[in-house]
Amino acid sequence: MIRFDVTALAAILVSGATGCLLYTDSINVAPTVTITAPDAILRGQPAMFQAVARDANQAADTLAYAWGTGDGACPDEAKAAGKIVATTGPAFAVTPTQANATFCVWVFVTDSDGARAFATSPLASRNLPPTPMIQLVSPVAGTTYELYSQFRVSAAGSRGLDSLSYRWGVTRPDGTILVPSTCADPTDAQSEICFAAGVPGTFRVDLWAKDSIEESQQPATTVLTVEPDRPPCIRATTPDFVLPQIIQNPLEDLAFQVLHVDDDGDPIPAPDGQAASGSHFVWSWREGTSGTFQRAAGFRGATFSFRGKTFRTGDLVQLRAEYQDRVRPERDLESCRSHDVGRCESKPASGCYQWVTWTVQYL
Repeated sequence: MIRFDVTALAAILVSGATGCLLYTDSINVAPTVTITAPDAILRGQPAMFQAVARDANQAADTLAYAWGTGDGACPDEAKAAGKIVATTGPAFAVTPTQANATFCVWVFVTDSDGARAFATSPLASRNLPPTPMIQLVSPVAGTTYELYSQFRVSAAGSRGLDSLSYRWGVTRPDGTILVPSTCADPTDAQSEICFAAGVPGTFRVDLWAKDSIEESQQPATTVLTVEPDRPPCIRATTPDFVLPQIIQNPLEDLAFQVLHVDDDGDPIPAPDGQAASGSHFVWSWREGTSGTFQRAAGFRGATFSFRGKTFRTGDLVQLRAEYQDRVRPERDLESCRSHDVGRCESKPASGCYQWVTWTVQYL
């Protein structure tokens, strides 16, 4: 009978008809190995595997590791031996290129005497859904936005494993759906949309991204709070409306022009393709500094002039320019005309007024 006592240095006692022989040479013991796999295997993402090996005769870091991988079910040891792809030590990484697919990772561990162990790890990969991201291109990001703002939003920054397509949703403050338009100069018709506000309240913008396999599970969402309509404000004129008095020769023409108006984001004139909230100007004048202003018929634009010889030396004339928008009709100005300073909803910090008045002294 032969008995084995397995140690690093084994002693073998052999008994037979002639007696017992004691064999004390070393006997190699093959290593053992298991594979630790990640919890989730995602398409396009490196998955790290770790071989956990033990050997009675030598340290694990002195063992030789040979890794293999393949689609489908795990092969037997003989077939696996012919499909070694890496000898990277106890760690091995593989990046699946497909989702919802089965594959196998295997490892051979060999000690210095040539004894080896074999382990497999059957796995299944799944897709990593894309991550949508919304960026506000214009106007400049803020806490609130003017009533007639023109919004441009982009899907730049969205992440996915391959080319993405996008689906947008814009909800008005009343819950109805706004259909955005293609921007005038889109970099990509799907990745950018443009739309105008036009009503106050909170707009919600949603974005879904789709890769070659599936759409994002949740949309990216941003909210845009649009302010109510504000009275238009005259900001700059020539002559400058802040001048206390204009001295003028009665023989010469005197021209006035409004250079800039703030009206919920609409400049003057409105850019092509944009619906300006502004409507028209009202020009009126009076002799002296009291009494009723007389409206100048036929002047609705941003310019007005007094022809030479209209007034005489010594006359004092006041001219007023008012700007109307389509939301606030002219009758709403009546409550403003009672203000002592003659300024409607003034904004002293910005020097912006709904009407401005010039005083002209003819000398």
